[in-house]
Amino acid sequence: MDLVEIYVLCKGRSQVLVLTFLEHFLPNREEVAEDYPYPEYADIPKHVYDDHKEIIGALEKDINKSYSLYWNDTSDGDIRSAMIFFTEDAGMIAGITVAAGEEGAWLKKLSDCLGGRYGYVGFDAPPPETKAEFIDFCKSTDQTRLIDGKLLSG
Repeated sequence: MDLVEIYVLCKGRSQVLVLTFLEHFLPNREEVAEDYPYPEYADIPKHVYDDHKEIIGALEKDINKSYSLYWNDTSDGDIRSAMIFFTEDAGMIAGITVAAGEEGAWLKKLSDCLGGRYGYVGFDAPPPETKAEFIDFCKSTDQTRLIDGKLLSG
């Protein structure tokens, strides 16, 4: 079974939005990381958080820091994994991994939940690192995508 990744640029950057996303799309989940050093790739982190809610709270306040968070499904559901990418320009991108076949429907569901106006279907690659790059990628890809709220097939 081929898997695809669906990404949406969220309407905001908040812990409430992340938790809404997780409860809606991946209620049975496990964190991929054991802890969360902050900043993410620092040789000597300022702090190491023990759970995703703590790091999300810090990233909600420090809007110019980027960070990637991952969860796996624990119930053999349709969604295999969920991802959140905090961007260095105060943005937040949400992603899910699903079986290929109904990409447009998943993209629409994800955008509806998160208030996203831009999104796309990807294949085993993280999304662009800023809001502007994400929107530019959505406009240039020939994959199934969401541009200004309009679903376009690939």
